Amino acid sequence: LSLQKQHSALNIHVEVAPRRTILSGIANNTLELGIVTNMPDTEDVQSEYLGEEPLGLILPRALLGSDLATSDNAKSADVGLQKADGSIKNVVTTLGLINHPDAMHYVQRYFNDCGEADLASINPNQLHHTGYINQLSQILLPVSEGLGFTVLPTSALNFVSFAEKLAVYQAKNDVTEPLYSVQTPHSALPARYEIVKKKISQVLGPDSDPTIRN
Repeated sequence: LSLQKQHSALNIHVEVAPRRTILSGIANNTLELGIVTNMPDTEDVQSEYLGEEPLGLILPRALLGSDLATSDNAKSADVGLQKADGSIKNVVTTLGLINHPDAMHYVQRYFNDCGEADLASINPNQLHHTGYINQLSQILLPVSEGLGFTVLPTSALNFVSFAEKLAVYQAKNDVTEPLYSVQTPHSALPARYEIVKKKISQVLGPDSDPTIRN
């Protein structure tokens, strides 16, 4: 938006979609630039590393108990879970998953990379689901009401008005998801797209400049 304010003739159309839809749109020339979380393994799409996005196992804060309900310390939230429910594995399997289009991919990555044997031992395909939502702004609402857990980029917490009702589990290892810009390899995009890509890298952080990582 700040870029668009600087360049009044710039018209940006943004659409949130599952990875498969983005890659299909690039391959079919119905989309010009996309961002996905896995490097595409196809000659129909050109990809470029953009940076890393933190993933979080997001839980209802209410289950942590009243003594930690107002804590902003994720590590304290972790301790509260261990005391109240015995293990994070029990919490996850008891709560159930609030599913969304990228949930299974995120859950599998989180369980594999978080450094905790309890979570790594869970088969995400065997988790029971307590809801499905395909609208990013609404996925965390049932979690905030205690109806399940989910895994999302932690940046999602910045865009909900009820973040105080949510807690991010503090695992042994931080888990991140690589982001790649994708475009058609058959034609060069106008220079304005490079400006947009650079702005995205700046938003992701100083260590995610693709000119440094490539």
